[in-house]
Amino acid sequence: MRRSLPLAILLLAAMSCHAKPADSIPPAAKNTVPTPLSSEGDLLEKNDEPPALRIAGEPNLRQLRATVLALATDAGLSGSSPSPGPSLGDDVAGAHRIKGGWYPKPNVPAHKTPYIVDTVEGLFATAPWSTLEGRELVVRFVTHASTGAAIVYAGVRLAGDPLAPPRYRSYATEKRARRGTKHELRMGIDRILDPARDVDGALARGFGELAWQVELPYPNVGSTVLTNGRIAFRVDGNRLVPQPTVVLGPLVHQVTETSAIVSFETSAPVTAVVGVGESAVASSAQPSRRHEVTVSGLKANTRYPYRVVISDGHETALASPRTLTTTTPGPLTIAIMSDSRSGVGPGMRSYNGVNAIVLSTLFVGALRNNAEAIFFPGDLIDGYFAHADDYDSQLRSWLSAAEGVHGQLPVYTGMGNHEALVDVWSDGVVLDKPGERSAEAHFAALMVNPKGAPSPERPGAPTYSESVYAVDIKGVHFVMLNTNYWYTRQPGHARHDGKGNREGMLMEGQLRWLANDLTEARQRGVQHIVVMGHEPAFPAGGHARDGMWWHGKIAEVNAMRERFWTLLAEHRVLAYVSGDEHNYSRSLIGPETVPGASGSVHSIISGGSGAPYYAQDAPAAYADRVRAFSGQQHYTLWTFETGQPPRLQVFGLTGGLIEDTRLSTP
Repeated sequence: MRRSLPLAILLLAAMSCHAKPADSIPPAAKNTVPTPLSSEGDLLEKNDEPPALRIAGEPNLRQLRATVLALATDAGLSGSSPSPGPSLGDDVAGAHRIKGGWYPKPNVPAHKTPYIVDTVEGLFATAPWSTLEGRELVVRFVTHASTGAAIVYAGVRLAGDPLAPPRYRSYATEKRARRGTKHELRMGIDRILDPARDVDGALARGFGELAWQVELPYPNVGSTVLTNGRIAFRVDGNRLVPQPTVVLGPLVHQVTETSAIVSFETSAPVTAVVGVGESAVASSAQPSRRHEVTVSGLKANTRYPYRVVISDGHETALASPRTLTTTTPGPLTIAIMSDSRSGVGPGMRSYNGVNAIVLSTLFVGALRNNAEAIFFPGDLIDGYFAHADDYDSQLRSWLSAAEGVHGQLPVYTGMGNHEALVDVWSDGVVLDKPGERSAEAHFAALMVNPKGAPSPERPGAPTYSESVYAVDIKGVHFVMLNTNYWYTRQPGHARHDGKGNREGMLMEGQLRWLANDLTEARQRGVQHIVVMGHEPAFPAGGHARDGMWWHGKIAEVNAMRERFWTLLAEHRVLAYVSGDEHNYSRSLIGPETVPGASGSVHSIISGGSGAPYYAQDAPAAYADRVRAFSGQQHYTLWTFETGQPPRLQVFGLTGGLIEDTRLSTP
């Protein structure tokens, strides 16, 4: 694995608000196309009392174990041994391997043709993986560079609080006499599972799960990197037997009144079943490491405990218990936030391209404030990779950081400029990889967002699947756009032969799709529309140099932005919510700024999920339209209730209220 930006340490892992008076009224299966609103899913009339939430019973674990073992037997599985983690940073086909930064700019003689390069800045050559030998935890991995001895921390993984980070009870230092690239850490776990310390009751129960973290010196930056993992086990006399393990998830997606999708990844190819409540069971019968399971037949307004059970044909293991809640009547509350790439600082602030400590804290805050879903329009990770395995690794680290809350709430994600996976030439020219190798294709493979996207802009162009979509939730229509589609730093470069797209540009196919989607949403009678994308149309602090603005000096950008905003106003869109700027701002943009617009649309920028901060700096063309600004890390909370203007609240990292306002409706 390698660094993507100078400030981003690659790892591996399975301010005040200055507010002006508001322009507002005073205080299914994966890839399922959204279905039309039903009367049961519409918002209640004001003052209607929603029925009490029902609580379902626990899944039948004995039945689930028997079912998954039968599936494994039918699939021909007969047990598996832990295998080394995947290699990272395999050479780009035909590339020249060099050392240096992500944007290499060596002197290329004029008579030589620029070539694709393979930059190496990283640390891990194989993903750390764990096993159990007797009563020892063993973690092995290989690094590109020679490093000092690593340290492993470990403890039992507590099932009772899925929102809490792992707690470690013991540690061991790698026993090695000199620096090297092959690493093996061994730690006896008798102290961890001593009856006085076995707080999870694993010994008495006969099975459990160990969580571990490796800290490794990183000589390139004079700091250390962290990587986490876990391993399931059962007790067999005086030894612990390793079991296949759910190493990522379970996560819930696209929860409706009657269905939900549960996704997870495992340490080995397994079959799996998901039990939701007493009777709903869905299976993943094809042995795989990645699973997306649709559970149907659920009842609305019900909180369901659910369990994932997996089997490799020899060992059968349980994932930690989780709950999900089907759509409930009454007002809708959702959270929107973005920009959780690495912050400045060590440890979990720079956890494999993710500010994991801030992201997880904000997610918990949204959950505690009764959000029913979270939308995240881009810059999940540091990104900017030439290698798909590094890109995938950081996306998995983001999902891992979000896992506690994402295991209970559906999260809808979008792509930002940092979700970039590119070919890099020796003269610094970059272009999104083509087709199924593109950043968009890899994003779609790891995320579980709705289908219904536009077709690629041309043959061979990246897919829009699962980075552009729309979903109706309780009478509100949400749209996610990809404002960084087909990324290149050099639009119009002769070498691209018409391929690639400028940051912040919405291409023709996506704009046509948006126009059709908004028209159909209004025909269905939705009450409100919220459109999201990563790049701000009217930046207020940090990105006037790009986004959808580019200092207002590029004619094609100006034309696209005005067409986009006019389209939003025509369909009475409540707000366009973006990120990219690592702060919060609220503006109201209408005909005074976009002459062709038939009305005003709120421009909300919410990029405070952990990336380095920016100060307020709105261009003079619309600076007087900025109504609120804050540099605090935050999330936005939106409440939609029939008969009331939508309520927007902004909460800081520690729970303080930054702003509370009602948004005027078009």
